Formats: sequence, structure tokens, C-alpha cells
Amino acid sequence: MCCPLDDAILARAEALALIGWTHIADIPFDFERRCVCVLPAHEGRRTDANITKYVRMGTSSNFGNMLSLAAASLAIPFLPLNPVQGLLNNLPCDVSETGIALDSVDEAEILRPHGWIMAEVLRFTLVMGPLSSIFDIAIFALLLTVFDASNEVFRTAWFVESMAMQVQVVFAIRTAGPAWGSWPHPILALTSLGRLGWPWPSRCPRWVPSSASRPCPGRRSG
Repeated sequence: MCCPLDDAILARAEALALIGWTHIADIPFDFERRCVCVLPAHEGRRTDANITKYVRMGTSSNFGNMLSLAAASLAIPFLPLNPVQGLLNNLPCDVSETGIALDSVDEAEILRPHGWIMAEVLRFTLVMGPLSSIFDIAIFALLLTVFDASNEVFRTAWFVESMAMQVQVVFAIRTAGPAWGSWPHPILALTSLGRLGWPWPSRCPRWVPSSASRPCPGRRSG
């Protein structure tokens, strides 16, 4: 079955063929099966869109976490996350996002070529990063004022909330429309949802060095 034809690409291909160019980028033209020249263009645009997804997820998540840690340091007298929890937070994030390479993209993403525009990535990061920090700060306030959480409870609750938030971000960012209107690739869905199982090893004492639970020098333990 032939793929949807891109009129602009086909017109360009036919024009080059008329002046004697029978090969472009070592791809022979077969005008009986024009997908030969359309498929590489569509696949390239899909790859570009998925790379942009990955960059947006990474930059917005890291920027938001940085803001949340900075805000937490002003209000609590202990480390909001243990070092091991920080590693467990980032490692499954990177592993689960490998499924983005197989993901589908919105139809609008393959209708025209796209360039790398750093200003768009920066604008997206400056909006989504602080937005995720708002949810983190709300969780901080809830844990400290309503539940009067201890150090360990605070760290565990924020760790689990952060993991769940990142999973939601994956499904929200991967499409410009409603998340439920575009189904992700099964591997991306499996790796993303599987990330929620990672918080459980952090509950085991052997994962958390005893020194990591000590409050910062000169500060009162909560």
C-alpha cells in the first residue's frame, strides 16, 4: 500500500527528473511507485518531530526540577531527595523515553519540513518548567502543612509524585492535541508506565546510605 503523497516533493522530483537527474541522495525514482521518494521525506520529518519531543521533555523536566529544588531549599531544613533517589528519578526517565524513536507524530508534523529553532525550545522550557514546579510546590505545602511529613515521608512522597508527573508529561507533550486523541506506540506506553514501578526499590534501606538521611549541618531536622 502506497503512503500519502506529498505533492511538493513529487513536483520537485519530477522537475529534477526532466532535466536529467534520475537519482537524489542515491534514491532512484520510480514514477510507477512514487513512495520511493516520499517515504524518506516523511520518515525524516517523523524523526525530526520525535527528536524535538525528546528535547522538550528533557529540558522542561530538568528546568522544572531545578526550580523545585531551589524553592524547597528555602522552606525545608533537609535534602528534599536523597542522592540515590535522584539517580533513580533520572535513569528510568532516560530509559523509558527511548520508545519515543518509534512513536507516531501528528499529521501536521509531516506535511512540511521543519528547521531547528532554538527559540521555540527555549520558550517551551520556560513555560512548562515553571508549570511543573507549581505542582511540586503545591505538594511541598500539602506535605508540610497538612500532613506534617517527616524527612523520609517528604522525600518518598515527592519522589513518587515526580515520577508520576513525568509519565503524564510524556503523554501530554507527544502530541499538540488532546493526549487521548493520539495513541502512543505500545513500546513507549509500556516503558513510560513501567517507570512507575521504579520508586519501590528506594523503599529498601540498602538503597539509601545512612549519611543521606542526615540533615544539613547547622539546620534543624524536620
